[in-house]
Amino acid sequence: MAAGYTSSLEHLTDELARADELVRAQTQRWRTSIAATKPDDAWGMAYVDDAEVSRYLATSFRLAGTDSDPGAGMDRADAAVVVGCRRSAEKRARAIAARVKATSRDVPLRLDLLVRRFGLDDSERDVLLLCLLPELDGRFRRLYGYLHDDVSCRSATVGLLDEILSPPAFVVRRVLRPGGRLVDSELIVLGGWTTADGPSRRTARVEDRVVDFLTGSDRADARLAGAVSDLVPPAIPALTSAQAQLLEALAASPGARIVLTGGDQRSRRGEAAAIGTHLGCPVLLASAPAAAEQHGMQIISLAFREATLRSALLLWEGCEALFDRGRPLPAWAVLLQAAARHPWPTLLDHAALWDPEDRAHSTRLVRWPLPRPDVAERQAQWAAVLPDSTGREAVALRLAQTFDLTAAQIQDAAAMAQDLALLDDPAGAAVTVDHLLEACRRQTGRRLLTFTERVAVPASLDLDAEIVLPAEQKQQLHDLVDRIRLRNVLAERHPADAWRRPKGVVCLFTGSSGTGKTLAAACVASALGKDLLRVDLPAVVSKWVGETEKNLQQVFAEAEDANAVMFFDEAEAFFAKRGEVKGAQDRWAMMETDYLLQRIEGYTGAVILATNLRQQIDEAFLRRIHVVIEFPFPDRIQREQLWLRALHRHFAKPTAVELCEYIRATGVADRFSLSGAAIEDIAEDAEIHSVLNGSASAGTALGSLLSWAIERELAKQGKPATI
Repeated sequence: MAAGYTSSLEHLTDELARADELVRAQTQRWRTSIAATKPDDAWGMAYVDDAEVSRYLATSFRLAGTDSDPGAGMDRADAAVVVGCRRSAEKRARAIAARVKATSRDVPLRLDLLVRRFGLDDSERDVLLLCLLPELDGRFRRLYGYLHDDVSCRSATVGLLDEILSPPAFVVRRVLRPGGRLVDSELIVLGGWTTADGPSRRTARVEDRVVDFLTGSDRADARLAGAVSDLVPPAIPALTSAQAQLLEALAASPGARIVLTGGDQRSRRGEAAAIGTHLGCPVLLASAPAAAEQHGMQIISLAFREATLRSALLLWEGCEALFDRGRPLPAWAVLLQAAARHPWPTLLDHAALWDPEDRAHSTRLVRWPLPRPDVAERQAQWAAVLPDSTGREAVALRLAQTFDLTAAQIQDAAAMAQDLALLDDPAGAAVTVDHLLEACRRQTGRRLLTFTERVAVPASLDLDAEIVLPAEQKQQLHDLVDRIRLRNVLAERHPADAWRRPKGVVCLFTGSSGTGKTLAAACVASALGKDLLRVDLPAVVSKWVGETEKNLQQVFAEAEDANAVMFFDEAEAFFAKRGEVKGAQDRWAMMETDYLLQRIEGYTGAVILATNLRQQIDEAFLRRIHVVIEFPFPDRIQREQLWLRALHRHFAKPTAVELCEYIRATGVADRFSLSGAAIEDIAEDAEIHSVLNGSASAGTALGSLLSWAIERELAKQGKPATI
C-alpha cells in the first residue's frame, strides 16, 4: 500500500517531476527534428542553413497531437526515448494518485486544493505545472530557450505547451483562451504577441501569488494592500434556524449573493463572521470604494482569486460606492460576474434597504436584513455585561430604553465605562451610571457631525433645579422625558399598529426670547442621558438645487446613528408656512419644506423645535407635533427665583447673600420685567466687573455694581435705564 504524503511540497515535487518527463519527451523530439543539424553557433539566430532545410524537406507534414503515437516520424531509438518519457509520466501519475488517496486529511495538499477550488481539469493542471517549472528551477528557463530556438524566451509559450501536451491537438489553445479558468482567475498571465510572431508565441507564466500559495505562503497579493484584509470579528452571534436553512440552500448553488442590510457596520461584520463560521470558511473584507476607483476591475479579480485560494467568503463593504445616483457603475457588473463564478456565496454590505435592477436576469441575490435588538434584547445584553449589583436590572433597563445600541456597541460601551472609571480614580473605582451613560454617548456620537453642533450637556443638569416655570409647564417637561424614554416600549406592545404610530417624538417649545427654551432642551437631553445636537441652519441651507435636501438627509442620518435629541432653534426659519408658488424659486423652497415634513415624521428619535413665532409655523408641521409646551414670560415670583439662582451661581456665598438681600430690598424683580436670559447676563456682567475692579464686599458697593449691570441690560433692550 502506498504511503501518504507528509507535506504539500513533497506532493508538488512529485507532480513537477511528472511534468519534467513531458518536457524531456519534447526535448527528444526537438533534438531529432532540428537540433541534429543545427550548428552550435547558430542557436537563437534567424539564420537557416542548407542542412536544416534538407532536414525539413525530408520530413512529411504531421499535425501535432493528431497521432496517438508520441514517437511517430522518428527513428526507432529516438521514438523509444520519447515513449519511455511519456510512459514514465503516466506511471508517476498513478503513483501520485495512490499516495494522495493515502494522505491524511490533516495534510493539506495545496496543488490539489487549487485544482478543486478553481475547478481545473487535468489539462489545465498540467499547463500550470509546465509554467511553474521555470519559476522554481532555473534550468528550465535555459531549456525552454533551447526548445524555442531563442535563448531570450525563457518562459513557456502557447505553441510550446501545445507541443508538449499533444495529444490531443491544440489543448493549450483551448485552456488558455480568454474566458478560460486559468486566465480569468489570473492563475496564468499571458504575454502580448505581435503580428509577426502570432498568438502561438505568447508567453505564459504562473502568477506570483499562485506560486507563493503552492509553495506554502499565505501572504496576500501586494496589490490588494488597503483593499482586502482578514475579518477580525467582534462577538459572533448565533444564526437562527431559518437563517441556517437558507444558508444551506445558498451554499448548494455557487454564485449566490447575500446583501447584508440594516444595523451598523460592526453588526454586519459580526453577521458575516457567523455565516463564515456556519459554512466553515474564513471571511475576507474587501473595499467596494476601492473597486470603484480607476484600477478597480483588477482589485475585483484579485480579491476573488484570493478568496478562492483561501476558500474564504468575501464581504464587500460600502457597496453604495458602486452606484452613482442609483445607477450602477461598470465595476458593479464586473463584481456580479466574478461573484457568479465564485464557488461560495458572496456577501455584499449595503447599509440601506435596497434591491438592484434586472433581478430576473441575474444570479440569485438574497437580502439579509439585520433588525436592531428591541428593548428586551438590549436589556438582556446589558445585564450580561454589567457587574453584579443590586441595581443591575434597573440600570440595564434604563440603558436599554435610552440608547438604541447593537450588541457590539453594548460590549464596547461597557468596556469604555470601565476605562472612564479608571480615569476618575486610578485606585479602581466602581463603574457608575454616569460612566455608562457617557460611554453610550461616545459610542453613538463617533461620526463627524458636519451640519450639527454637539451641545455639552452636564450629566448633573437637573430639570427641577434649573428650570423656572409654572408647575403645569414643568410637569409637561417631565411627561416629555417619559414619553421619549418609553416610545420603544409602546411600539413593542402594539406591533400591529406600528404603521400608523409615529416612529419618534416631536416637541415644540414656544415662547418669547430668553424664557429658557434652549435650557429646557438641554435638561431633557440630560434627563435622558443623551447628546443634544443643535442643527446648524446656515450650513444646511444651500443655494444649489437639491443640496439642502441632501444635507438634511445627512443631518437626520447622523442624528439617528448618534441616538441623540435633535434641536432646531429658531425653527420658524425652516418650518414656516408655505405660500403660493409664483416662480421656480418658490417651487424649490416648497420642495425643501415638503421633504423636511416627510423626513421629520420618519425620524426614530426625539426632535425639539424652539420658536418665538408660533403663528408662523406651517399647519402641516403642527399636526405632526406631539407635544407643545408654552414658555410664558416670568412673573414677579418667578423673576425673583431667577435672580436668586443667578446670583448664587455667579458669586460666592457671603456676596451672593448680600446681593439677594439687595434684590429684595430694592424690589428689582417687581420693578423690571426681565427674562431669565437677561437676568443671567446681568449677573455675569456684575461678576466680571467685580473681578476686574476688586469690589469690596460692602452692601453699598455691591448694590451699585448690580445697579450698573441692570442699567446696561436695560439700555441694550432700549428701555428706560433708571434704577
